Amino acid sequence: MELDWAALATFLTWVDAQAAAELAAGTTRRQERLWRTARYATMRLCTVYPDADPDRIPASVEPALWSIITAACTDPDPRPADGRDDADDGYADPASLDAVRPEALRAAILYGLRAQRRSGGSDVPEVMEVLDEHVSLANDSALAVRAMFGQRLQALLRLNPDWTATHLDSILPTGAEHRTVWRAAWHGHLSNNVLTDAAWVLLRPHYHRAVDLLDPATTGEWALLRAKQLAMHLGNRYWFGQLSLEDPDRLLRRFYERVPAAAAGTIIEVAGRSFRPDEPVDPQHGERLAQLWQYRIDAVRAGGDPAELDGFDAWFVNGPFDEAWSLEQLDDALAIVSDLDLGVHVLRRLRTLAAGHPHACLRVLKHLAGNRVRRWEVARHAALIRDIIGTAATEPGVAGEARQLVSAFAVDGFDFRDALHGTIRFGSPPPEDPSTDDPPATQP
Repeated sequence: MELDWAALATFLTWVDAQAAAELAAGTTRRQERLWRTARYATMRLCTVYPDADPDRIPASVEPALWSIITAACTDPDPRPADGRDDADDGYADPASLDAVRPEALRAAILYGLRAQRRSGGSDVPEVMEVLDEHVSLANDSALAVRAMFGQRLQALLRLNPDWTATHLDSILPTGAEHRTVWRAAWHGHLSNNVLTDAAWVLLRPHYHRAVDLLDPATTGEWALLRAKQLAMHLGNRYWFGQLSLEDPDRLLRRFYERVPAAAAGTIIEVAGRSFRPDEPVDPQHGERLAQLWQYRIDAVRAGGDPAELDGFDAWFVNGPFDEAWSLEQLDDALAIVSDLDLGVHVLRRLRTLAAGHPHACLRVLKHLAGNRVRRWEVARHAALIRDIIGTAATEPGVAGEARQLVSAFAVDGFDFRDALHGTIRFGSPPPEDPSTDDPPATQP
């Protein structure tokens, strides 16, 4: 939907005037202000296009919008004390989530990025002047504002990399007395799913600090969320080759040594979701990922939480790895993680590979036979299992192994004799395949 920005700017100017008049009359308490929410909504409209596309907002209305934005940047909401109740965690108070000033500063940054794109990259001194006023802790210590600077740090790097590097200590102060401020800004930064090369180079020391602050024993919901977000950032850099298990500073290894068990599998899981079967991967990239998997499966064998390996099903289905290696790792993972997903996509992949790797595919299916926990999976995917056995059984030297597997399934009440193509005589014909929604033929 295209907005009529000319008409909208006139209306927003009027709304801003009401908010300013209310404050001038002495109504400053958040609960008593009638126009605070409207001013916040105005700022939200000014950030409606976070990609800073200059074609979405006409240049002719930008002066009016800038006047509204600069006025909102002086709004007293939030107060410096807001959000300090949970100081040790560095979280902004929920009431600050719709605070005016942080959203106005976000709008100012986007205004500057739009102006640069219109002019081809020139400086925007009017924006930097506003940011100079608020980046200083002495001038604006509200946690919601600090979180905004952290969240928009990568945008600030695009807007003015020199200014951002110069003020990094104000955005992410490392002194013990500013621990709460650092956490608020850092949590804001972690909320970004995308990490740029420039941000990684600038912030690597802060990733070390974040790893140092991990609590391996934590079970808190918010702490686990932050640990997973940190894992996603480190996984992103590992994916693009800017982080290695062999780095002298041991950043990634230290992360795994300190991360809570519930967040340890995040990199494996997210990497699995990132694979695209139709997009080839550079061999060195695939080798690096295989190295990470080997590092983690070895850690689980040494006593780590097996749940960390749960995401390997996506690696097997979509990963750019050697087929034999993938099958071997799937077999190893199933031996460690009893409930690793063997859903329809995994079984379809096994069916595709069965002709070329019959023994390996049958070894994987053995994890389903005699496993009461997986009886429903066998019943639901009986047709696929029959196809895998049937395909593998036609290969030389596999008939005996296939017969043993069919016998193992028979003990559980599943009849796959027809998959042997008549090479093994059992006496009576097999029944028709059960429906994918039917339970196993016998009760546990």
